[in-house]
Amino acid sequence: MAREPCECTVTQDLQIFRRYLLNNIQELSHQLRDQRNPQDWILLAKFVMSRLILFNKRRRAEVRELRVNEYLS
Repeated sequence: MAREPCECTVTQDLQIFRRYLLNNIQELSHQLRDQRNPQDWILLAKFVMSRLILFNKRRRAEVRELRVNEYLS
């Protein structure tokens, strides 16, 4: 008898992904205070962009055009 795969709801998946992003953003931010590595900056930018897309899921194309000063305010 075959077991059915465990299926998480979309909400649970998004919560897990959100926690993953936030943990990595926090960790990379701390690492960059001590040691500035270009690869870490690139990775941090990708995590932040992913977080913005997840937060603003209805308007994904807007994130591409978002400027830093707009994000900060």
